[in-house]
Amino acid sequence: MFKNEPLNFEPGEKCQYCNSGYFLLSEVVARLSGKILSKYLADNFFTPLGMYRTFMPEVGNGKTMKESGDYPNLARGYNCGIEPNSPMIEVEKYYDNTFLNGAGAIVSTVGDLVIWNYSLHNSKTLPKEVAELMLTEHVLMDPENPTAYYCYGVMKTKYSNGDVFTHDGGVTGFSTTVTYRPHDQLSFVAFTNLSVYNSAITAAFMQEYQNFKHLYSNPEAFQTAVRDAIEKQFPDYLVADTRHALMHLKDIVTLDTK
Repeated sequence: MFKNEPLNFEPGEKCQYCNSGYFLLSEVVARLSGKILSKYLADNFFTPLGMYRTFMPEVGNGKTMKESGDYPNLARGYNCGIEPNSPMIEVEKYYDNTFLNGAGAIVSTVGDLVIWNYSLHNSKTLPKEVAELMLTEHVLMDPENPTAYYCYGVMKTKYSNGDVFTHDGGVTGFSTTVTYRPHDQLSFVAFTNLSVYNSAITAAFMQEYQNFKHLYSNPEAFQTAVRDAIEKQFPDYLVADTRHALMHLKDIVTLDTK
């Protein structure tokens, strides 16, 4: 699909997240190991680490998996607007698992990803020298931000009280974040099966993001400034995350798990 497309820039020159790169990497792993990727991951990572509720589905999508009856605890994805009383509507078309492949087709739980965090950052997942290479800062995420780096598969942010490694993910109806602070072995893992979106707030966030670039060297001050600026434009809403839409606590409801 993309082998004949030109490079956006030379490797190592800068950072631009690329799902195509992860898709290609998954093919490399499958061909070198002689196993389909789902089995390779299960045999070498998930089962040995005790991540028994984590797997990579080989075919189908979220809807067909749920309808099969083989995955009774599988969550469905929903979308809704930010306006009060916006209906939550189940995703009409889930991503095909084969299409996602190494770019995001893994099903997991928050508990299993806490195991993953601890194992990765304590060299129980990979040989120590490989883990160190993976977690080493290689290129700035943004040339104007001296605190955020891309490693290999994870992002590293330098805070005054220690480094933080994170990786977010999301497809229609779902959003995840996995964060780890090595200095106190603290994990933060969050999943949601609800996508909340408002184009006006997203546009405002991107504008304020540019306005406060001069605060990049102080991540805490930068996030506070962006949050305060947007809340002035949209009273009674809060920032759920610096990279996500805003939502007021009173509008957060418990989803039907069926």
